[in-house]
Amino acid sequence: MPKSTLDPTARQLAFLARLTEAEQRLKNACSGLSRAAVSSEPVVGNWSVKDIVGHIIAWNATLRLAIQAILDDEPPGRAPRIDPANGFDKWNQAHVARMRHWTWQRMRVELDRDCREAEGLILRLGPSEFRRRGVTPWKLPKAGTILTPTGADTESVQTLIAYHWRHMHEHARQIERWRQRQAPRKLPG
Repeated sequence: MPKSTLDPTARQLAFLARLTEAEQRLKNACSGLSRAAVSSEPVVGNWSVKDIVGHIIAWNATLRLAIQAILDDEPPGRAPRIDPANGFDKWNQAHVARMRHWTWQRMRVELDRDCREAEGLILRLGPSEFRRRGVTPWKLPKAGTILTPTGADTESVQTLIAYHWRHMHEHARQIERWRQRQAPRKLPG
């Protein structure tokens, strides 16, 4: 991967702006909530705000691993397969459970670290690297390998980076809606 340049490209600046906007929206959605509200109030299913933030952190790390595998020309199947039919739910629940004991303060620190890592990745990518494609853990067939991947079997680095901010927006919107529904009850904050 090329070293970061002093002058980011227009694409890098646009991606950084989108990431920053999504990060700020998520932080604003979480702002002012009490520890009890963050940790125990169900927002989506049985997930609390803290669980949702943990889920975002876990997925962003997975996305960056998939990007690195594409950039390093690693063969498909080195990462564990995630079955889109039912594996996403299992994967999500396992990662949320793994982080459930984390404090809210640690979760916020990890979210900041996560966003800085995404920024660093964006700044290191050259124009041709944004277009590189590879097989991700959720596009692997049940056998675990693809002999000759097609466009349908792959994702571009650019798409995987965009998932970072799209995913944060999706969950920030869920927290915002939950807060609106809770407003008459006046969440402690």
